[in-house]
Amino acid sequence: SEQVGVALEVLNSSGDKSQEDYEHLASFLTPYWDWEIQEKALQGFQSAPVDVAAEELLSGWREHSPELREEILSLFFKNRDWLSSLLSRIEENPAIGKDLDARQKQVLLKQSDPEIRERAEKVLNASINPDRAKVLEAYGEVANLAGDPTAGRPIFEERCSKCHQLRGIGRALGPDLAALTDHSNEALMVAVLDPNRSVESKYRTYMAESVDGFSYSGLLTNESGNSITLAMDDGEEATLLRSDLELFQGSTLSFMPEGLEVGLTPQGLADLFAFVRESGPPMKKFKGNEPIVVTPEPYRREIWLLSTTGEIYGDTLVMEDRFNNLGYWGSMNDHACWNFKVEEPGDYSVWLDYSCGSQEGANTFAIDVAGQRVIEEVDSTGDWETYRIKPVGEVTLAEGLNRLTIRPFMKLDGYLMDLKSIALKPERE
Repeated sequence: SEQVGVALEVLNSSGDKSQEDYEHLASFLTPYWDWEIQEKALQGFQSAPVDVAAEELLSGWREHSPELREEILSLFFKNRDWLSSLLSRIEENPAIGKDLDARQKQVLLKQSDPEIRERAEKVLNASINPDRAKVLEAYGEVANLAGDPTAGRPIFEERCSKCHQLRGIGRALGPDLAALTDHSNEALMVAVLDPNRSVESKYRTYMAESVDGFSYSGLLTNESGNSITLAMDDGEEATLLRSDLELFQGSTLSFMPEGLEVGLTPQGLADLFAFVRESGPPMKKFKGNEPIVVTPEPYRREIWLLSTTGEIYGDTLVMEDRFNNLGYWGSMNDHACWNFKVEEPGDYSVWLDYSCGSQEGANTFAIDVAGQRVIEEVDSTGDWETYRIKPVGEVTLAEGLNRLTIRPFMKLDGYLMDLKSIALKPERE
C-alpha cells in the first residue's frame, strides 16, 4: 500500500496525463483500497478534462463509499464549469443527485445560466416519490395536531428504538434525534413518511458480498485501512476485510424503511413527534422572552416573528436587552424557533431585521419552514449597532399552525448575526 501511494504521488506530480493514466487512477477508487490511497487517486483528477472526470468518477457511483462520494462532489463544485456535466450524469443516474447536500442544491438552483437552473429544478424535483407524496397528503392533518409525548413514548419504543436512541431508550445507530434543530411536525412528517427523499449517504443501506459467498446489508459504520464494518437491523455487526470483498455497493435507499406509518393514526404520529420534540435540548429562558403562537397582524396580514416571542436554544445564543435581539450566535447548535398561524395560505416573502459587524460576514444561515429551506449569506451592516431590513427568500405556506427555525448552516467564522425579527409578508398581485 505504501508503494502504491508513492506511485500515485509520482503520477499526480507529472504534467499532462493520458486517458490511460486517468483510467489507472480510477482503478484505485474502490473499497478494496484504503482511504489514503483513494484520496491520492482522486487528487489526480483536479485538473482533468471535464468529460474524463465525469466518466471516471461518476460511472461507478454505487461502489463509492460515503466519504468518497462527498469528495467527488466537492471537486465538481470547485470547478463550476463542470456543473453542466454533473447535471447530465444526474439525469442519467438520479442516484448521484440524492447525495447532493442542501448547499450544493442551492448552488445549482441559483446558477446565472437559466438552462442549468431549469435542469437542476427538474432533476431535484424528480427525487420526490409520488407514492410517498400521497402518503404525506393523507397524513396532512398531523401538521395541525397537538401531540401527547406520554402517548408517543411507547410508539417510539415499538417503531423507532431499533435504530434511534432518546432518553436512554433504543440503539444509537441512526441520526441523533435529540440534536435536530427542526422539530416541526412538517419536517418530521417528511423524514418519517418519505425517508428516501433526502438522506445523508452515511445513513443509506450498503450491501457487501464476501469471496466466500456471504451477503450483508446495513449501515456503513466504520472504515479502516483494511476493513469495513456494517451494522445490521438485527443488532449484529459484520466486519469484512477489504481483501475479502467480492462486491460492495451503496443503494439510494435510507436504512430507515418506508411504511413505518402503517397501522398508525394521524394522532399517533403527532404523539410520536411530541415525544421526539420533548426529548430535544432544553429551551433557554431570558427576561423579556415569552414564546407564543404568533398570529398575523390585522391590517397587512404580515406575520412578525420577534426575538421576544421565539424559542431560544444552543450553547451561546442569548437574548440581549439593548436592542431586544438574539445575539452571541457563535455555536453551531444555536437556533431559534417560532410557532405561528397562517390564516391566508399562499406565497410569502421572508425578511430579516438584523445587524452584523464589519469584522464578521460571509457566514451562512438556514431558515426551515413548512418543508422548505432558505439559505443565504449574512452581509455585513457595518457594525453591530446598525440594523438592516432585508428580503432573503420566498416560501409557500398552508393555512394552520406552522413552525420556523433559523440556525447557522455552515461552520461559523465569528458570530452569525444579531437578529431582531423575521417577517413573513404575503405576496400581493
